[in-house]
Amino acid sequence: TGCTEISFTTESFATPSIPNCSTITSPLDGATEVSISENISWDAVQDADGYYINIGTNPGGNDLVNNTELTTTTYSHTTDFPENTTIYVSVTPYNAVGNATGCKEISFTTESFATPSIPDCTTITSPLDGATEVSISENISWDAVPNAD
Repeated sequence: TGCTEISFTTESFATPSIPNCSTITSPLDGATEVSISENISWDAVQDADGYYINIGTNPGGNDLVNNTELTTTTYSHTTDFPENTTIYVSVTPYNAVGNATGCKEISFTTESFATPSIPDCTTITSPLDGATEVSISENISWDAVPNAD
């Protein structure tokens, strides 16, 4: 008899919710001349356990990367992206409750490597065509032309 009574309150656990969408930070949406070896980066999202990334050559596509699961906020493609191509990227954060919905897809266009063409002929500027009595030590000069190595 006469025992002391105590009271206490237990901790509360917030019910986790589906994470919000992330923002892709690199490359920028609509960027052009993006390196074919560009890494994809995005902002971390609170309560996300990881991220699914899809990369394709069509809107909503995944022909280059199909729902790859990551726990980081950067993706490095294992090969170069195709040149002079519009690339579409989506990142979907997820956790045990579910996947974020309605996340924005971005697109960018990769750099183009122009095939060099055969250079045009140059014009010799010195000595002049038809000149006479040209010194035997005269330098020969010509105009530069595009695409000449």
